[in-house]
Amino acid sequence: MRELAVLIVEDDEDFRALMREALESEGFSVREARDGREALAVLRASRGSRHLVLLDLMMPGMNGREFVAAVRGDPRLRHNPIVVTTVVPEDAPWAADAVLQKPFDLETLVQTIEQYSSRTAVPPQAVRVSPYSGERIPRS
Repeated sequence: MRELAVLIVEDDEDFRALMREALESEGFSVREARDGREALAVLRASRGSRHLVLLDLMMPGMNGREFVAAVRGDPRLRHNPIVVTTVVPEDAPWAADAVLQKPFDLETLVQTIEQYSSRTAVPPQAVRVSPYSGERIPRS
């Protein structure tokens, strides 16, 4: 198993299950949440364990933007890297660490997660991942 747990926050049950199975087959420990509220509860219950959050933006209840604001505003949670998964990358909040444009392939997903898999905290807004090439782009 890899050190960093992945928290998939996605309201589409089939897509969430597909990502979970793919990531578990790559050796990641995976948790799931259907929306932002459930994801916050998972992070708060983890008692400081670090999770990489794969976050859908468009969800009922607490959407992705609200979730990012809540996590970045909480000193106990802000160290968790957030990778937004969206069809429209321009809509992703700048406080996210990276953006993956849907649809994406497993290789791009795993490479992006591995960039954030160390125990060293990655400062928010440090880089974005190009939805086209998967390359890291420094933010200005």
